[in-house]
Amino acid sequence: MQNVLLLVHDDLGQEARFQAALDLTRALTGHLYCVDVTPFMLVSDSGWGFGPSVVIDESDREATNKARMQQRLSNEAVSWTWLDVEGDYAECLLQAGKTADVIVLNRKFDKGGRPDMLATASKVLTHSEAVVMAVDENCHAFDVGALALIAWDGSEQALHALQRAVPLLALAAGVKIFQV
Repeated sequence: MQNVLLLVHDDLGQEARFQAALDLTRALTGHLYCVDVTPFMLVSDSGWGFGPSVVIDESDREATNKARMQQRLSNEAVSWTWLDVEGDYAECLLQAGKTADVIVLNRKFDKGGRPDMLATASKVLTHSEAVVMAVDENCHAFDVGALALIAWDGSEQALHALQRAVPLLALAAGVKIFQV
């Protein structure tokens, strides 16, 4: 377990994802893959011909964010690679994450706004082979040596996730299993 994939996008959860991914990459002596997703341009039109269409283009904002984040990464003691992609968040993460061991996302699932983390996390969790680490937006660090909690339901998916997480669990101070 060494390849950590980080969703980079200028949103409320970016800083928490960034800090958690850095801590995880350092602890695993791994490599951080930063996937900078710029969503397709969004055009909103009432369809009735009243008022102008609204175009939402995030490419300038993402270019500014890229420069800022790459500057920060250059001051961190981690190996990293940057990938610029355009499209749907989940699809981009799934494509880039085919060789990832861990994918770092948000855990706050508010409706509306971009990225729609509920849809993104649901799709990534359902279709990725990687361990998905979902962090709170207020996370300032990720302590890999803390106590780990495993939610266990006995399913094949739970077994597969547990097997993939063993290298990370080996760093924990202890592991508790919760079964319902």
